[in-house]
Amino acid sequence: MFDKMYEGRSEAELKQIITEYERSLRIEKRYQETLNHMMEGFQIIDFDWRYLYVNDTVVRHSKTSREVLLGKTLLEVFPQLEDSQLHRSMKKCMENRVPEQFENKMEYADGTSAWFRLSIQPVPEGICVLSMEITQLKKAEEDLRRLNDVLDQKVKIRTSILAEKNNEIMDSINYAQKIQQCFLPTERDFTHHFPQSFIFFQPKDVVSGDFYWLKNVGNKTIFAMADCTGHGVPGALISIIGATVLNDISCADAPLSAILQDLNRRIKEALKSENDDSLQDGMDIALCSYDPAQSEIEFTGANRPLWLVRKGSSDLEEFCSTRVPIGGYTSNNQEFISHKISLSKGDTFYLASDGYADQDGGERGKKFKTKNFKQLLAGMQLLPMSHQKKHLENFAETWRAGREQLDDMLVIGIRI
Repeated sequence: MFDKMYEGRSEAELKQIITEYERSLRIEKRYQETLNHMMEGFQIIDFDWRYLYVNDTVVRHSKTSREVLLGKTLLEVFPQLEDSQLHRSMKKCMENRVPEQFENKMEYADGTSAWFRLSIQPVPEGICVLSMEITQLKKAEEDLRRLNDVLDQKVKIRTSILAEKNNEIMDSINYAQKIQQCFLPTERDFTHHFPQSFIFFQPKDVVSGDFYWLKNVGNKTIFAMADCTGHGVPGALISIIGATVLNDISCADAPLSAILQDLNRRIKEALKSENDDSLQDGMDIALCSYDPAQSEIEFTGANRPLWLVRKGSSDLEEFCSTRVPIGGYTSNNQEFISHKISLSKGDTFYLASDGYADQDGGERGKKFKTKNFKQLLAGMQLLPMSHQKKHLENFAETWRAGREQLDDMLVIGIRI
C-alpha cells in the first residue's frame, strides 16, 4: 500500500517527501521536549478517559510513571478521584466543552498531599489539563493567615488596653472639668448681676483654656474673659491659676490696671517665667468693673478688646487693650491702659477670645476673621440676648460645616 501511494513519483519527489517527514519528526520531538520542560503539567485525556499524553511534570506531580499512565483511564490510575471535585470539573468540560479553572488538593497513597492550580480546556481529542503546583504558595497563605490571626489577637488585646486607658484618661479629664467648673462662676451668677446677658462657651476639648470670672466687690461687679495659652488640659491648668490669682487680688479700691499688673506678676511667678528654661505661657484677658450707681464700666485688658454697641445703633465701637499678654516675657512692671465708659440703658458690650474669629470654615475653609466677627455682633442687635447666644451657636456650626474645631470659643454679651 505504501508503494502504491508513492508509485510514479520521481526520486527527487521522494527525497522531498522524506525530508518533510523527517522535518515533521524533528518538530514533533522539539514540541515534546518543550512540553516536557514546562513548569506546568500538561496532559491530554481522550473521550474514553484514557491518557493520550503526559509530560514529565505530570509524571512528577502524579508520583508514578509514564508507562502506568499512558493508555490507562483516569479512574484506573486514581480510583479515589471518582467522587472528587476534580473529576466533576473534568467531566463537565468533557461533556459541555466549556473550560474549568480551580484549585485542588491531591492526596497521595503515601499519606502526603500537594496543592495544584488546574486549567481544564476542551480539545479535539477530549480535554487537556494544565496543572501548576502551588503547595508552597498555599503554605505561605496559611502561614500568613495564622500570622494575621495572631496579629488580630494582639491588636484586639492592645485595643482593649488602649480603650481601658482612654476611659481612665477621659474619667480623669471629666473629673478635671468638674474641678475647673468649681473655679468658674455659673451663667446664673452672670444673669444675677446682668439679667440681660449670655455666655457662649464652647471648649474645643472637655476642659478649656478659655475661662470667665466674676466677683462682687462692694458696690461693683468685677468680671473677666480670658484666653490662656493652649487648650485642653494645659490651658485648663493655667485657667485655674488665673482664676485663683484673680480671686486673691481683686478689691474694690484697686484700679483695674493695678489688678492686671499684679495678675501679670503672679502668673509669671507661678509659672517661673523668669527662668530661661521655664514655661513661657500666660493668657490674654479683658477685665471689667461695672458700677451700676454711676452706670459706668471700667475696662482694661491684655491683647483682648471690648466692643460696644449703643442703644438704637448698629455701629460697633472698639476699646483697645494693651498689646501684650499676661505672663511669658512680659515685664513685671508692665503697665496696662484702662478706659472708663459711661453707659446708658440698652447699651450692649461684648468680650470674646480669638477662638470664634480664628475658626476655619465656609466654602473655602478660611478663617472667619475678626472683621467678620464684629459684623456678626453688630448685625444681631435686634435680637434678645438669649437669642443672640443661640444665633452665635448656629452660625458657628454652619460656618464650621463639619470641620474640626480649632480652639476654645468664649463670647460674653451684656446689655445694660
